[in-house]
Amino acid sequence: MADSRWHSDKMHVVERLRFTDATNASYDVTIDDPTIFEAPWIEHWKAQIKPTWKIFEFVCDDNDRCRTGKCVDSDAQKSTTE
Repeated sequence: MADSRWHSDKMHVVERLRFTDATNASYDVTIDDPTIFEAPWIEHWKAQIKPTWKIFEFVCDDNDRCRTGKCVDSDAQKSTTE
C-alpha cells in the first residue's frame, strides 16, 4: 500500500455538527478532492444524545497555538503579516 493515494493537496473537507434539538444532533461531512474523486464524497449521520454522554471539544494538537494561554499566529498568518 505504499503507493496508494488517499488524498491530494487539493483535498477540501467541510464538517458540520448541528444540534437539531436538545437530544439530537446531525453530522455532515463533504470531502472534495478532484484529483482522487470524480465527485465530492458526502456523508450524513444522525445521533441521539444520551443523558450520560459528555460532549467534549476536540482541537487538533497541530493547530493548538494557545496551549499555554498565550496565542501565537499560525504559519499561514505569519506569512501574510511579514
